[in-house]
Amino acid sequence: MVKLSLATSALAEILGLEHSGQAVQVTGVSISAAEVEPGDLFVAIQGAKHHGLNFLQEAIDNGAVAVLSDRPNQKLPYLISPDPKALLGELCNLVLGETHLELFAVTGTNGKTSTASYLFELLKNLGQDPGLSGSTGFHTGAKSQASALTTSELTTTRKFLSEIQKAGGKSAVIEVSAQALVRNRVSGLKFAVAGFTNLSRDHMDDFGSMERYFEAKAALFDESCAQSAVIFVSDEWAEKLAAHSKIPTLLVGAGQEVNYHYAGGLLTLSGKINLSIDFEFGELMARNFALALTMLFSHGFSVDELRTASANISQVPGRVELVSQARPHTYVDYAHTPDGIASAVAELKARYPGVTLVFGASGNRDVGKRAEMGAAAAAADQVVVTDQHPRDEDPALIRAAVIQGLNDANKSFHEVAGPEQALRFALGITPHDHALLWCGPGHLKYREIAGTKVPFDARAIAKLAVEQG
Repeated sequence: MVKLSLATSALAEILGLEHSGQAVQVTGVSISAAEVEPGDLFVAIQGAKHHGLNFLQEAIDNGAVAVLSDRPNQKLPYLISPDPKALLGELCNLVLGETHLELFAVTGTNGKTSTASYLFELLKNLGQDPGLSGSTGFHTGAKSQASALTTSELTTTRKFLSEIQKAGGKSAVIEVSAQALVRNRVSGLKFAVAGFTNLSRDHMDDFGSMERYFEAKAALFDESCAQSAVIFVSDEWAEKLAAHSKIPTLLVGAGQEVNYHYAGGLLTLSGKINLSIDFEFGELMARNFALALTMLFSHGFSVDELRTASANISQVPGRVELVSQARPHTYVDYAHTPDGIASAVAELKARYPGVTLVFGASGNRDVGKRAEMGAAAAAADQVVVTDQHPRDEDPALIRAAVIQGLNDANKSFHEVAGPEQALRFALGITPHDHALLWCGPGHLKYREIAGTKVPFDARAIAKLAVEQG
């Protein structure tokens, strides 16, 4: 996309803002001082711990020429708004111009990353040269880089979309969290298709109730955000969203407009789509793949194009991922919600005589779901409770909350605090023809302990442990 150039005085007039200092031309926008480029307008907001103006000198050193904030500064020309972040979408479109990429959004509680990853791979196979922004980072065909959030701040995403467009890409996939929708992280973006996976308990620390959590997700399914939608119907919230959606919506699932069926490694879609595809990664991932296929079909890709693009689809890292052919077969998954754990256990119980589950809950997140995670874990044959990301909490107290759910379900368990030790202990008690499932770490290569991200690659650890025997 071609950068435009607008004077701060013009921006002030268009947005109805107070302006102070010399009028200067701005050619970019950044909410992060570290990401400021020469000519940028630095948007300084109040964060959880610090105000953006605390980093103003860093922004100036990186080339910021003006500031938008809720308070004045003495170093650069500035614009004042009581809620600067609420203006980001309009501001980015004014300064950067609207993106010309075809954008695909995926939201839901579980399955967002898998669906987004499948969309990205299918679009690559369709010759779109796409980009992917989500919990696994920023990806193009040429490179990948980490991201701190499932859905990055809008100015970070806009820079990424600009890179894709400059490189000749035609589309991008964005994993959209509920927090992103209420915190202006996708404002001003217009999605061609928005996809919905499911909704179950998570983020109650942010939303307080499932109804408010649903309302946050549902905001994506409005004509101001997306042109059309595809909803995988597997729960009451999906049915409610189908009734709530304000844009043309296609439903996929058992008995829906696009009928979904998976058995014996064969994914079959029928009704509005007639397509059968060999899919080796199990029923849980097949649902996400079906959603991705239906989203692309609804956007105009033909069945023949989708069949060809589906050849040699890859395993999504850290999503019910078999780390080695050594036995017992050991899987690493990202599940960190009650429903996610229950679904992953059920997936493997359908394939193996028994399942040993290793899992833990994270600190500083939705305390109330911990006991529910323990109750969900009771479906496994053997359970080992361990630590995940204690963050600023006492890990023993987190484990105790999880264990309460297991006790309520009258489920026996083992408690091993260190996750690597827990994994090795679990391998020792798991029969060779059973499966071992390690829920929580997924694709991540760190653990977060007392404010520090400690290197920790669960997939590599699990592979080495099972192969050492």
